[in-house]
Amino acid sequence: MSRQYRIYIAGKVTGEAYQPTFEKFCSVEMMLRELGQETVNPMRLVSRHVKDWSMAMKICLPQMLECDAIYLLHDWHNSRGARLEYLLANELGFKLITDEQLKAMRKELQLFAAV
Repeated sequence: MSRQYRIYIAGKVTGEAYQPTFEKFCSVEMMLRELGQETVNPMRLVSRHVKDWSMAMKICLPQMLECDAIYLLHDWHNSRGARLEYLLANELGFKLITDEQLKAMRKELQLFAAV
């Protein structure tokens, strides 16, 4: 990634155990920040006590709309919210980033650092 993006992290949350899901999102957040990117982690936006999907989306979507890229976790296809976030991001021209792209960027950065 040659420029800095504000990246929204999208993936499955509803119906998942809180702690492993929180760790999954935070792990990606840390990797993106190591690459010099700004992140918006929805797991940090919504209290773990909010159980209503529409309320969570009302909290997250305004923050997502302030971004210019979206990171799609491997399970995003299995999430109604992440699919909605993807549709909006795609229509609004956000840069789309996948797990595979992040792995490639990290490998490139490690190779560059080794030189």
